[in-house]
Amino acid sequence: MTIYRKSIILPVTADQAFAWHEAPGAFTNLTPPWEKVEVIEQQGGIAVGAFVRVKINILGPVSVKAKYRHTAYEKGHLFVDEQESGPFKSWRHEHRFRNLANNRCELEDYIEFQAPLMSAWFVKMRLKKMFEYRHAVTLQAMEEISCAVIIQP
Repeated sequence: MTIYRKSIILPVTADQAFAWHEAPGAFTNLTPPWEKVEVIEQQGGIAVGAFVRVKINILGPVSVKAKYRHTAYEKGHLFVDEQESGPFKSWRHEHRFRNLANNRCELEDYIEFQAPLMSAWFVKMRLKKMFEYRHAVTLQAMEEISCAVIIQP
């Protein structure tokens, strides 16, 4: 089993960051444009039982279909997706949210996987690039939330 872990400090509470991940379109917003992921079917959000079926461009013209199901959910703290079918022997992705002082939180992505067709090194390099993008997008969105000013009439 190979582990990939990346975390970021966000300028919002864990509840706020979690709510953003629950919103429709979050998966699409977090998908890097170079990854060429096409959503075929999506049912539910991130609660237990929800799933997404995708077509993923692996390398060049080679693509595979995969299905990921949400298997754990603790509002404001954690959600987990696991591969039911796809390119990996196994894939489990934990999205962990932890409150910090001063209305900030830590978002940690913790992934355990087994890659049959490609080396773990190759997968980790792709994940590094992908999560740099995902965390940059998340940070920008959270900065907008933390700086939002409510104007009352």
